[in-house]
Amino acid sequence: MKKSTIIPVLLSLLFFWGSNIMALSPEGLSLTTEMSEDWILDQSTSNVDFYYKLDNCSGQKAVLLRIVNRNDFEVQVNWKEFFTDASTRRTIEGFASEKELTLAAGRTIEARSCSDYDKTECLVLSSMVSPTRVVRIQDFEFRSITVNATR
Repeated sequence: MKKSTIIPVLLSLLFFWGSNIMALSPEGLSLTTEMSEDWILDQSTSNVDFYYKLDNCSGQKAVLLRIVNRNDFEVQVNWKEFFTDASTRRTIEGFASEKELTLAAGRTIEARSCSDYDKTECLVLSSMVSPTRVVRIQDFEFRSITVNATR
């Protein structure tokens, strides 16, 4: 009688354990994280996704960036940043000109908050947009994106 009870319990546990492993796979985890954090997908180029979100950092607007390499090889990405100024309603190119970084296969780089100063390429404060004045950031977009394999 114990054997007949133990086998269904073990099979149920094995099934439950296996389904949890599938739920924790990197693909499933990243999808739920991206959707829940209000990231905006601006563009996808050559299996690399470019996200941004606007935030408030100590009273000034900021743009946080997330770049996801979905390739199975390392890539070098370049882009230019354009901002819509709430004061003038014009789109202006960021002062930093073209940005560049290398991203390992399957990796993500992002600024999760305004205090991510070690990821300076992914954090743009409104005071960093122009050398002559503080821009009131209303919107953001990536432009002139290039993605190259580093092999």
